Amino acid sequence: VQADMVPDSGKDEGSNPTPLSPRQTEEPKLSSLSKMQTTDDSLRGTDGVHQAYESRRREPMMDNRSHTLPLSRGSRKQFAVHLDSFWSEIFDLHGRSVHAKQRSGLASLDETPLLHAKVLQALRNVTRIPGSDNLRITTCSLESDLRQDEDRINGVLLSLTLLPPEAELSSFLADAQPRGLGLTIESLVFLNFASWCIIRILELCAKEPRPELWGKYCFVLNRLQGSLVECVYDRNHPERNEREIISRCNAVTAMVLASKGPSGTSAGEVAFPKGKEITLSVMNRYIQILSRHQSQSILSQSQDDYLNK
Repeated sequence: VQADMVPDSGKDEGSNPTPLSPRQTEEPKLSSLSKMQTTDDSLRGTDGVHQAYESRRREPMMDNRSHTLPLSRGSRKQFAVHLDSFWSEIFDLHGRSVHAKQRSGLASLDETPLLHAKVLQALRNVTRIPGSDNLRITTCSLESDLRQDEDRINGVLLSLTLLPPEAELSSFLADAQPRGLGLTIESLVFLNFASWCIIRILELCAKEPRPELWGKYCFVLNRLQGSLVECVYDRNHPERNEREIISRCNAVTAMVLASKGPSGTSAGEVAFPKGKEITLSVMNRYIQILSRHQSQSILSQSQDDYLNK
């Protein structure tokens, strides 16, 4: 069932998403990506950004598991569509690479500097969504690798928020890297971003009252399902990472099962049942992927232990 076929069940505040302008959505230019010289003006500008970053970075982050959605409906839709657009250039709706020559896995993407710049451009566009400051939250356990992913992407978002609108990413990066403003491009940036996207989308989905947006969220989760094992198990604390994801999937499942549309309306008779079907299918698939890999890991460990006796 295609996720975008869930009909709209009504309107609420912010129902008209603010469209990104052509300037906001354009990809980083190859010519600008190669410029790594910073002008005197940009150096002076980033001095102020650095001071602001250090001040804001020390503010306690909001550990948010409340039932209040952090964005308006329009912004939530814009966020989901934006993430789906980004990941659709890399993975299809089955989580497979859309490029025949591209090796599978997030690690292979870190070998391409141009794709790094696209991650930064994608996050810069996120900062332009109304209310996006509320996405810069930390909710994962301190002991999990997913918390590190959150912290890193939140640092990038904060830096981009403080970046002057007219500044080019390449010129700022030249000065930001030694200052440690969270914009350094290094390995695992795709892994960090994928984990952050999964966590943010699951959090929104667990609080989302509108089934048409469940479908938008599920598009993103479908594209990232092939990367789930990398995000959870190929890390330092796989068990803690697994608990984080399963807990969120269970929260989404409970919310969806408890949701009901108004009787006698298209929302109650069409939108909610279809939305439930799509969302529960994705949650079940995520839990199955985690359970299957866990079982394989236990079997593999048992075989290794037996051979080492």
